[in-house]
Amino acid sequence: MAYSNLRMCQIGGSFANGTNATRLWSYFDDTTDLLATIVTSAYFNTNIKQLSVGDIIFCTGTDDDMMAKVTSVTTNVQVTEYVQAAIDPTADYTMAKLTLTDGAVFSPTTVANTSMTPINIAYNYLGATNTGTDLDNYGFRCAITQTSSNALTLGNRGYIMGMRSDIHVDGYADDAYAMYAKTYVDGTSTLNQLYGLNIVSARAANAVTMDETGNIAGVGISMNGTGDVTCGGTGFGKVSGMYINWNETNAMTVDTCGVYIGMPTSSKLDSAFRVNAVGTLVNTLHSYNAGGTITNVIKVVASHAVFADFDDSTGECCTQTGSASTTWSGRVKVVTPDGSAGYINIYSTKN
Repeated sequence: MAYSNLRMCQIGGSFANGTNATRLWSYFDDTTDLLATIVTSAYFNTNIKQLSVGDIIFCTGTDDDMMAKVTSVTTNVQVTEYVQAAIDPTADYTMAKLTLTDGAVFSPTTVANTSMTPINIAYNYLGATNTGTDLDNYGFRCAITQTSSNALTLGNRGYIMGMRSDIHVDGYADDAYAMYAKTYVDGTSTLNQLYGLNIVSARAANAVTMDETGNIAGVGISMNGTGDVTCGGTGFGKVSGMYINWNETNAMTVDTCGVYIGMPTSSKLDSAFRVNAVGTLVNTLHSYNAGGTITNVIKVVASHAVFADFDDSTGECCTQTGSASTTWSGRVKVVTPDGSAGYINIYSTKN
């Protein structure tokens, strides 16, 4: 079959011939010619004066369709398949702003013995110059706002996560982190706060009803497993819900501590440290001197109402009262250095 001018339509670009603008054309024939016939040399000769090298023709035949690029209009119109150039994963691209409505999926090809950074954000912060203006600088920011709600049961209401990272380990690895954050101080500096991770949980005056198994926490850690964990060498490794490796060597001017809880004047807190155990717990507090210098197991400063509030339930570590022949009114059960049972006697004000 032959070319039909009725099926040819210019859909974009300049109408004036001889310009540098790429023109877009459409040739649609789903009843007579195969695609292989449409893209043969001289098929579009009827439009040889209108077509220019570089023009794109959306070709549709009875069996298939294709984007074709005009390569010659000297004697005959010649076209070849137009293939969009792929993004070079090793090249650098500069964009002022990129807006995505359906998200982005990165599936890079990994290469053994090669470091990989699918997303690499690096820029210089020149410092604030406007007095009274607080400048925010982010490498990555996510904001999710709930605009509707429902009263479905637990497990059917959805999960809101600003960031999620899943790490699957199945073999040998040095370290595995779902999230890794590190701060550097590269010179003498003045700052207000320096955190490897800063979490703010703000409820304002809004009431929250928790489910029976719920919790609200700045950091939620769940350690799950049934398999054994062993340690080679000297065996000092531990499995812990939170691990702090303190490598500061300077006796600083300010106080230092492994964990610090600060309470403003108007705040209220039931327990700074609490353990609720239904399973097997060996030590609520374990202090071990492996060769260093430990001065106090517990240090109490300033006014405290009581040192310890013991429950008098049967089987607890504290016995409520002694016999008539003794002068103490309570005793705390301990294990003596030789491993036998012993007691710390507690005297009331009346004795």
